[in-house]
Amino acid sequence: MTSLKSSQITAPEQILQAQRLLDAATASYAKGNYGIAMDHAAQTREFIGMVKDNRTRKASDQRLAMVSFSIPVPLRAKSNINLRREPLGSAIKLGALKKDSALTAHAYLGDWLHVQTSDERSGWVLNTLVDVRVNDSDH
Repeated sequence: MTSLKSSQITAPEQILQAQRLLDAATASYAKGNYGIAMDHAAQTREFIGMVKDNRTRKASDQRLAMVSFSIPVPLRAKSNINLRREPLGSAIKLGALKKDSALTAHAYLGDWLHVQTSDERSGWVLNTLVDVRVNDSDH
């Protein structure tokens, strides 16, 4: 978290999302839910890695490659959004997702996340249109 906070190119909202995952890990650990705590800690690491990687690559390298998350990251739609076939704003829309729809990110490519919906559809969403989702019953 320290390296993420010290980065001048990281949006405050992304820091808050990483902090939410880390707080969930801490709370789960305090309650003895060690497996859940480890998952949240790993998701925090994956999320921070994505943010740092995207910012570094944008500044120096336009050759982007899809990167899979080791631990899928649970998300929710911040508003009504479109699920797209490819990681482009002009890509074909596969469907619409309602605000607060549950998603799971399995990979990223630049600022786009490859997600799966609760009804098993998969596609791409822009990372600024989603928030990390933490299950309150876990901690």
